[in-house]
Amino acid sequence: MLAISLASSGGICLLLPLAPNALILGGLMGLLGIVQGASSPSSLAMIGCWYPNRERGMYVAIWNTSQNVGASFLAFGASALLSHTEYWQLVFWIPALLAFVCAWYVYTSSADRPWQEGYPTLQEIYGRAGVPHSDVSREDSYWRLLWSALTSTPVLWLLIVLNGLLYFVRFGVINWMPHFLANEKPFILSHANQTIAWLEIGAIPAVLFFAYLAYHFPASMTTIGALSMFFLALALLFYQGAMTENSLQWSALVIGAFVYAPQVVVNVLTLNLIPQRMAGAAVGIVGLSGYLIGEVAANLVLPRIALIADWQTSHTLLVLMTAVAGVVYAYLRPFEKRAVVLQNDEQ
Repeated sequence: MLAISLASSGGICLLLPLAPNALILGGLMGLLGIVQGASSPSSLAMIGCWYPNRERGMYVAIWNTSQNVGASFLAFGASALLSHTEYWQLVFWIPALLAFVCAWYVYTSSADRPWQEGYPTLQEIYGRAGVPHSDVSREDSYWRLLWSALTSTPVLWLLIVLNGLLYFVRFGVINWMPHFLANEKPFILSHANQTIAWLEIGAIPAVLFFAYLAYHFPASMTTIGALSMFFLALALLFYQGAMTENSLQWSALVIGAFVYAPQVVVNVLTLNLIPQRMAGAAVGIVGLSGYLIGEVAANLVLPRIALIADWQTSHTLLVLMTAVAGVVYAYLRPFEKRAVVLQNDEQ
């Protein structure tokens, strides 16, 4: 799935600069979103099969930095490329070629499960400390597991709501940052666009720090997520009131740190609280909620509130969403304590 997703993404990126009208361009962008949607579930499902409870969160966090590295390189790289050549199509074609190379590597690599490589499973090696605790039977079918996860406990629904809230805040800031800074703050548009790159850069050390926390406190990710919501709310309030370029760029760095790192916690919790056999599907459902609920709502709601009232009111809504997300993290705490076992008590 990962190889097909990468190769398909590369093919669509080759076609994007050739789109003759907005309708076809929109169709290609929608198709691109569909094929890229397979990347996260397939990657996280593999991570869940290779790393035990104590290490899983750390490696999920390290993997999660990939989107920020790519986004920050793209922002700076595209600006540099366009300043040296008139062939703007290269901004799409160079990433497409990189996607083809990565797709070939993934496809020609070995199997993606330990037992397919001849190794024992995590449960055979670590016992209860290998995989999250679950009451489901091994004889249950895949679809029965999925239905059970949706109906028997509030966990999956809470993760869906939590990810939707985080994406609402994330895209509410990122998608409207150029407009907000260029029209409400002392920024020219080019500097406002570069501030997005600083936001992505701020996420990288923060996510790596969360990897450190995940290794040392693997059964306390909900607490870490709740605390991070408090700091994100403070950063949003500062961003709303800052009036100089330096202060706004620093606030963007901090927002990037505390808006991306908690999403790592959501990925870790999805792997820890959902049965391993349906981890990929659960990650996909939770991820889908981020875009369908979070990003779409941010693009529809925030500008309308700004038109009716002002941008201060829109950003106040983001702060409230952050507070609600903190409450959801706290509510998930008992489920995490029950699921994540750190020592094999069977030995």
